[in-house]
Amino acid sequence: MIVDAVTTTSTVSALVPPITITATPSLALAASTDVLATGCLSDAQATNIITSWKTILTSSDRGDASAIAQALIADEYLETSDSINSLAGNSLGNATFSGKDSFIAAVLEKPPIPLLTTLDIFHDCTRIAFYWAASGVGSGVEDVRGVDLLYLTEDKEQINMAMVEFNSLAWAKDVGWQIERANGTKY
Repeated sequence: MIVDAVTTTSTVSALVPPITITATPSLALAASTDVLATGCLSDAQATNIITSWKTILTSSDRGDASAIAQALIADEYLETSDSINSLAGNSLGNATFSGKDSFIAAVLEKPPIPLLTTLDIFHDCTRIAFYWAASGVGSGVEDVRGVDLLYLTEDKEQINMAMVEFNSLAWAKDVGWQIERANGTKY
């Protein structure tokens, strides 16, 4: 994604006896205002979407979380997460949630994440990558870090697909799993 207005000019000269040929091409790259005018996501829009996404996952008011999810998540929502699938005992590489209703039901039946810290957000015109740290999950012994890659609908108002990956071993330990390494030591 191009974020700044840039004009690239270069001069190429070739000396071919007895003449000199000089060419100066100029390529104007799109300015950030041009990108936004073409329908790309702004930083403010990306941040607002992440704020709403985090509220769904963290709000202790599950009614509020549900209302936000109903507005933010597209009906055709699809999520893939080998992290979640491995914890749930599901086949890796398959859909984790297919449809808005299955996602919302699964998220709202679990306790909210006590603290979800934004470590970084970056985006292009239709996707947002959200790098995060979760604290206080279950026992809270381990902080969990992960990345959510969110794909937006054409109007940039809803999330229609997510790829979510995180440290599932840390999450499992926090929620009470007893994890033993191959050498017999406890994780």
